[in-house]
Amino acid sequence: MKVKFVEQGPLKVMARFYELSMARHPTMVDRAKLVEDQLHGTVDQVINDSGAEIGCAHYIGASFSPTLNTLQQLKQLGKADSFKERPKRTKFAEFYLNLLTGASRDCGGI
Repeated sequence: MKVKFVEQGPLKVMARFYELSMARHPTMVDRAKLVEDQLHGTVDQVINDSGAEIGCAHYIGASFSPTLNTLQQLKQLGKADSFKERPKRTKFAEFYLNLLTGASRDCGGI
């Protein structure tokens, strides 16, 4: 039986989740690698070299959270630690952390 994979649209995130959930199954190994490659391509498109996401600050939670969840899933599978291996993602993490927390008077304005 030929399985049709979701390539676009709102089901893509869930499709990636299930494809990676079965990443160790012999029939899904190649598909999981494709998902990983597509995911890294998506991240490279939506995060600039400074670490900012292409959407407005308010929309990051809706637009990038599913991608972050999939990156964490890859890490749990032992595939890749994207934030350790790719500096652009580390810059995004710092950007988002600073965006969410802001300066604190308790820490001397840092």
